[in-house]
Amino acid sequence: MKFPYLLFDADDTLFDFPRASARAFEKMCRAHDIPCTPELYQCYHEINLTLWAAFDRGEVTKDFVTLERYVRLFQSLHIDRDPAQCNHDYLAALGERAYPLPYSEEVCRTLKERGQPEESIMVTSADLPFLRKGDAVEVQAGNLSGMFCVLGVSHNATTKQMTMTL
Repeated sequence: MKFPYLLFDADDTLFDFPRASARAFEKMCRAHDIPCTPELYQCYHEINLTLWAAFDRGEVTKDFVTLERYVRLFQSLHIDRDPAQCNHDYLAALGERAYPLPYSEEVCRTLKERGQPEESIMVTSADLPFLRKGDAVEVQAGNLSGMFCVLGVSHNATTKQMTMTL
């Protein structure tokens, strides 16, 4: 059977996001003279998960999450660092290296051997903080019309837009 669409959410599908996040956090800590320990990363991770859960419920914005996670972490450590700069440095480090999951190369090789999907759909719109992976959305834009499943969503805090993979 030939599928017209094949969509991937890269984080934790093709790439090991927890590993990349831990590395980026460690690099950010070194840049800001913060002793990085497993306990510190666990504390950050728990704060981060709590804030992203609030984001998923529509209670806070992405901008709030990405800054507040460092505000709360530094308050818990009783240290004075710039949360915005730390977040910037973390995101920059996150983009420097990806860790492919064990099967990702095989998936890409198989796709290359058997052919590429006919079409990929990415839709950019105003940010809807409550929209999550797995939600159904109705899209009416140009030649694209119908109900689609959100397979991935990326929120851009700077432009206040999101890009959905459908």
